[in-house]
Amino acid sequence: VFSPDGTRAAGTLVRGTVEGITAGGAHAVVWPFDTKGLSFGKPVSVFDLGAEDACIGFPSFLPTGNGLLLQKQLSACSTGTYNTYLGTEQVRSEIWWTDVTTGAQARLDALNGRQPDGTSYLPRGTSGTDHDDDTTLNYEPTVAPVLAGGYAWVVFTSRRMYGNVATASPFTSDPRSYDHTKIVTPKKLWVAAIDVSGKPGSDP
Repeated sequence: VFSPDGTRAAGTLVRGTVEGITAGGAHAVVWPFDTKGLSFGKPVSVFDLGAEDACIGFPSFLPTGNGLLLQKQLSACSTGTYNTYLGTEQVRSEIWWTDVTTGAQARLDALNGRQPDGTSYLPRGTSGTDHDDDTTLNYEPTVAPVLAGGYAWVVFTSRRMYGNVATASPFTSDPRSYDHTKIVTPKKLWVAAIDVSGKPGSDP
């Protein structure tokens, strides 16, 4: 993905080595891009998991180009792909951000459904609904390329419960597998505001 001004590109490194960066699970990598010569510079790792117990995907730049939102999948990239539902595996994820200059990173707690002390502000589902922790049901952030109202706006997918209407299992989303006239899927698009003046390592 390119930054809005076209001077940077970002991607994820799951396996192998690129310009001396060896994947230890997954990296978010940023390349400088020469918009006149149309060439990439040396990549820099801006988010390093360091282990294969999680997986980074879906990078999206803030409009300022100095921040990157990411999906942190809370399971290994065993297939080399990123999913919200993989066969029988119920993949859980959180949305994080990283500063592309300092590499400082932080989980976006307010977006994911957490209060400043880290506890969830989301309702907890009844036993057997798989809504025991909806803060880990957030995926695929996409940031609008321009500021609006002084904020950056991110659209993301969440499988969290929605009021008392969408209370089915978070992984009930394939209309071929349930009666959509009786069950409302909790898989929906959500929107959050990002303060682009937020300090690296904080929750903006």
